[in-house]
Amino acid sequence: MKWSGIFVCNLSGIRSAFSLAVLAYCALTLSVAVAFAADEGKKKETAEKPAAAAAATETSEKASEKAEEKVEVKADKKAQDKAAADKAAAHDHKADEKAQAEGKKPKLHAAHKHGEAQVSVAVDQGKVMLKIEFTQESLVGFEYAPKTDAEKKALADAQKKVTSSNLLAWEKDLGCKESSSDVKVVYEGEHAEVKFHGEYACTALGKGKKLTFKVKEVFPKVAKVHVEFVPADGKASKQVFETATFDLAL
Repeated sequence: MKWSGIFVCNLSGIRSAFSLAVLAYCALTLSVAVAFAADEGKKKETAEKPAAAAAATETSEKASEKAEEKVEVKADKKAQDKAAADKAAAHDHKADEKAQAEGKKPKLHAAHKHGEAQVSVAVDQGKVMLKIEFTQESLVGFEYAPKTDAEKKALADAQKKVTSSNLLAWEKDLGCKESSSDVKVVYEGEHAEVKFHGEYACTALGKGKKLTFKVKEVFPKVAKVHVEFVPADGKASKQVFETATFDLAL
């Protein structure tokens, strides 16, 4: 009985030692696995960073390229629109005269903008040919054919103001006299324009004498005046005026 008791006690101790060893081994294995996983995670993160940075850079470059393309497209469109507007603003006197002779309505200015006026001046062999076009709305506040007596009177009064004596101031030394002039209202679709055309015979052109325009002074709602000027030498120029008056040297 004595020896059997000792054997049982020793066997229990062996079992306890074995259990502790197993636990220690498991703990060691677990710590190694955790350390290995952490190391692998760091390696993966380190490997992914350059790829993510490269992707971000590529995305940024693509965004910049798209932005530049948009700017270029806008610039091209703006240039095309300006060219089209300049072309539309160029007045063809002969076409209007031909249309008038054939009893047809002259076509309205393509660059039809409220609050703006178009002026064309051409000098040739002692003559000055002048055309001024307004949107009817800029003069009377409406663009349809007048219906009421008040509207008819307002348009008639505006037409009276569109005359040489009101809109133009010639230097006396130019020696210019009016040969002909007329004012008309042209309707086309939803638009209407008031057109003034005049021709003048002058005795002292080419000496730097001035013709003063008082367009904005007479019609305050006209904010801009686009001017196309063709002097005797044929060197055409275009300008935009926003002042109450402006001069052209004839």
